Amino acid sequence: YSWKLYDIVLFVITVLLIVILFSIVLIIYVYTLMLSLHPTLLRMRLYCIIYELIQEGKSPLYIACARGNHMVATLLSKHIHQKFYNEDPTYTHPSLCSSAMSIADAQGNSCLYVACYNNQPRILNILLKYQEYIDLLNMPNIYGNSVLYICCVYNNIELVKVLTQFKLNLNMGNKV
Repeated sequence: YSWKLYDIVLFVITVLLIVILFSIVLIIYVYTLMLSLHPTLLRMRLYCIIYELIQEGKSPLYIACARGNHMVATLLSKHIHQKFYNEDPTYTHPSLCSSAMSIADAQGNSCLYVACYNNQPRILNILLKYQEYIDLLNMPNIYGNSVLYICCVYNNIELVKVLTQFKLNLNMGNKV
């Protein structure tokens, strides 16, 4: 079979179309990636989380931890730390501050608990930079389940390794 001019032109056009299509997909991907880091988009994500907070009665930090949104979790945990741990001299523990009490849901599941439940090691590492979250490590939920307990139940070895770097009550069991 010999290549005719028509076949060569058709082949070149096909290759060019594939290259153009690939370039467009790459440009869209890079643009989307850049948008995800844009501060305005981050604020929009935060507004979505706040809307979900109103709908479900959970704090924005809790929802960010559950969803694995490390950027929002970083901003919120840093804000809580700065506002309540550094600036308020009477602040000694999250349970003493009504705003910080929203760290846990109605079942007593803390942000640490939900991060471990959803296997979010990056979120766990973000939270454990601050003493107020380290103080919550041994806090069980209403069923008596601790953060370490839930990691062991779901076989989250990576999270257990992170948690064992801190002082934990290894003998705490659940109520069920």
